[in-house]
Amino acid sequence: MKGVFYRSIGSAASVIGAVIGAGFITGAEIVRFFSGTFLLPACAALFVTLTVFFTVISYLGMRYGGLTGLNLRVFGRFSKIINASVLICSFITLAGMCAGADALFSSASGIDERIPALSAVFLAISLFVCEKGIDGVSRFNLLLVPVMITAIVAACAGSVSVKTVFTGESKIFSVVVYASMNCFLSAAVIADTGKGNSPFSVVIASVLAAFAISVCAYIVMNKISSSASLKKNVPLLSSVESGFFKAVFFTVTLAGIITTLVSSHYPLVALVKKSPVKRTLNAVFAVSALALSRLGFYKIVNKLYPVIGVVGLFYVLSLSLFALKESFFPDGKFFRKGYERVHSRCEKTKHQRGGVN
Repeated sequence: MKGVFYRSIGSAASVIGAVIGAGFITGAEIVRFFSGTFLLPACAALFVTLTVFFTVISYLGMRYGGLTGLNLRVFGRFSKIINASVLICSFITLAGMCAGADALFSSASGIDERIPALSAVFLAISLFVCEKGIDGVSRFNLLLVPVMITAIVAACAGSVSVKTVFTGESKIFSVVVYASMNCFLSAAVIADTGKGNSPFSVVIASVLAAFAISVCAYIVMNKISSSASLKKNVPLLSSVESGFFKAVFFTVTLAGIITTLVSSHYPLVALVKKSPVKRTLNAVFAVSALALSRLGFYKIVNKLYPVIGVVGLFYVLSLSLFALKESFFPDGKFFRKGYERVHSRCEKTKHQRGGVN
């Protein structure tokens, strides 16, 4: 039981670390997808949606040997297109985290953010972690995620006034898109953490991860909406008045950047792990990510993330429908039994017409 609990916590930490990145901690993502909703119902919807999607992806990863196996099983001949889409979106996220790291470092040091000073260091650390496989990613996140959650709760403590208002179904839908986006971007980590786990461990990890993310989203948006920071580029930092918490916020944002960077880097490293030229390919990925990151963090978040969210919604819905089919009609047994009953009746009728009782 102790081993199951530890694996569940490690899996949950990996998923949380993948989702709670720079966009989440700064509040930019939360404002983008949550402003205009009744916050508590929106976060409750987020919890339910994330729990279902996390469970589906992790369970299918457990059954079919990780992301590549489940994509092959679900999408068949189209699995290569899906795998390529996951890799492209992971690469975009990797570039976004590199941009976020350099922008934050520039704000503190005065160094031009176009110089990839901190992002290059983070990429080197990420490569080291990802080469250890999914267990390395889990251990890394298990180290940083509790610190991040504690700091977020501490920085947002004391805010109770929620000023956002409900504006219609489109905003509730945006919460579902947000959940889908994060599931799709984290699909490789979620699916691969399912490998070797039990169904019970998969469910526990999914519930823990969804609950932690939803609670953090609630208190971050609660804090932001209680101030005049909704339209700021870094809304949560703008809403924090204490100098101590500003310093804590800076450190925690860096932690959020590197955990998401590691999670988005993982499928790219895993792709070339057995290649004889993996070092060259990893270097190409890193240089290309740094080049794309020069577009800037907020441009990547505002322009590309919503598109990824729509693609992610298609992906997770496809997996959910497949999981539903596998649960109730595995290998077409329901339909086969129906066919057998019809066939049996036809044979019986033939025998009766032929005078055989």
